[in-house]
Amino acid sequence: MFQNSNNVLINGGTFIEHHENHRAQSSEAIKLLLEASSLDAFHNSGDRFDPPKCHPNTRTAVLQKLINWFIGEFGWDNLVLWLYGPAGAGKSAIAQTLAELCAAKNCLLASFFFSRSDPRRNNEKTFVTTLAYQLWLHIPESRPIIEAVINNNPAIFQLNFDTQFHTLFLGPLLQLSSTGKFTSGTPFPNLIIIDGLDECNGADVQNTILNTISNALQHHRLALPFRFLIASRPEY
Repeated sequence: MFQNSNNVLINGGTFIEHHENHRAQSSEAIKLLLEASSLDAFHNSGDRFDPPKCHPNTRTAVLQKLINWFIGEFGWDNLVLWLYGPAGAGKSAIAQTLAELCAAKNCLLASFFFSRSDPRRNNEKTFVTTLAYQLWLHIPESRPIIEAVINNNPAIFQLNFDTQFHTLFLGPLLQLSSTGKFTSGTPFPNLIIIDGLDECNGADVQNTILNTISNALQHHRLALPFRFLIASRPEY
């Protein structure tokens, strides 16, 4: 409270310093969130060194169509777009390139690149926390909300997928929406890219992820002006 002060005389009064305790709680909450996340799933993760992406002047038609969808010139009322194709068709390269293009324009809110060979990216365990960390990172107004959730219940990371999604990700977004954050006219990142959903173990888990996202968008369509690009093989 009185850092760098000298020759100060105080008579009476009660002084309470909250800042250090608040900073410590904030730091601990983010430490827990990071530990529960998979940073390897980011589009720009250092562990995904030289990820597949489109070479210059390739797949331009597909990329342009995705960009047109994202900016609302095509399928503006479709909040979710499914990019599908067989193995080796270049889905991840397209998703990676779009992620880089949108990140450069501060339009990418979050990304998660599943990988069948990575135990932290081949299931749903770190999916919500990884999205939540990127929300915390890219929309600063969400930080006290997410930190409060973790401080109030540090065991949130051991709870089921639905609870984590609604508490760590959907809840903070709805709180921000209620403040007018997404209708103020100020640009904000609003694209979420999920690549390789078929590489997440278990069709039931894949369905849970899709249904949870779908239900959130259906029930809060006006409050959540976000778009999801989901890439996978054409599985049932």
